[in-house]
Amino acid sequence: MATPNQLMVTAPETLPTPILFKIEGMEPDTQLQVFDQTFLVHSSALKLHSTYFRKFLDSPDKPTTFTGKYRYSWVTKLDGNGPEWSLVSDHTMEPGVEENLSGFSGDKRAAGKGFHAFLCAIYNRPYAVENTVKLQTLANHGDYYLAMPAVSATVFAAVRRSGSFVRTLPGSASKVIVIAAKMHNEELFRECLVYLINPWVSPRYTSLEDPAILHSAKLAYNQLCARVSKAQEALVLVANAHPVGVMDGATWEHAVGALLFRGASGFIINDRILLPKFFRTIYAAITANGHPQAREIENILKPLFKNNLVLTGAHAIAGEDVYQDSFLCVEIEDVDLPWDVTEEPRY
Repeated sequence: MATPNQLMVTAPETLPTPILFKIEGMEPDTQLQVFDQTFLVHSSALKLHSTYFRKFLDSPDKPTTFTGKYRYSWVTKLDGNGPEWSLVSDHTMEPGVEENLSGFSGDKRAAGKGFHAFLCAIYNRPYAVENTVKLQTLANHGDYYLAMPAVSATVFAAVRRSGSFVRTLPGSASKVIVIAAKMHNEELFRECLVYLINPWVSPRYTSLEDPAILHSAKLAYNQLCARVSKAQEALVLVANAHPVGVMDGATWEHAVGALLFRGASGFIINDRILLPKFFRTIYAAITANGHPQAREIENILKPLFKNNLVLTGAHAIAGEDVYQDSFLCVEIEDVDLPWDVTEEPRY
């Protein structure tokens, strides 16, 4: 007699519903099959934003007539055994023989989602990038299909839609900045740079391996150091400018010394001063106590407290909490980016 396990029949796996990209007044004329996921799209959109599809959809080796519902039909083809794959015209396949995709070692579902995000970039439709892997996949598609300008124009908004990505960015900035440079995306590159120039006592940019990105980071760090040094000099000058009629010179020097110099001992770690936290403490003490030179000192320190993190927003405060040793005012000029922003798009 058959056991219950022998009587069980495994239900066939349900294929994903085809994803249709709509353009008012236009029917899709192209079918793209990414493993089990079907995309119904418009060749005009592909040709407009992708040099690859513009060149190969109607290349001389392609048939000039079609008998099916769609003018163009492309399918997944593995590039050897492993995670690499691409789309090819189905006319290149042997009639009646489907591509054997069993050798694919990656995640087919993730591959479909990654290509969906790429098509959303092509169509300028909202999408989200939840992690670094998906961001890398998006960059790879933009590079392979020669559509990087469309990807770059939409990726920062896509990253911004994912709270999980934003939360992990401080720890993954060294990887993300490489992808941002590949995409020529200024916003994401600058966001990563703020994290990598910090913390003040041991900046993380020094571990970058790409020479061009490392050079840009060094320039940004040197500019920050110059601003901090200038602020320190200005504080010393203010401290030595005894305001007449406020208190006698000896009392003034003792009060200022306690605040600016002897007070720094509580912010020293491994022979380095947590300057962001130290400056924030000075700023808070002076502005709260009606210091006679509060306005001057505020003008000196406040620019260093500027927050250039766009994704994190107002939640990040230089010199406080997790940013107690971070200056978030890191900046970089366009000319110091590791690519020429004046160049025409590459594709």
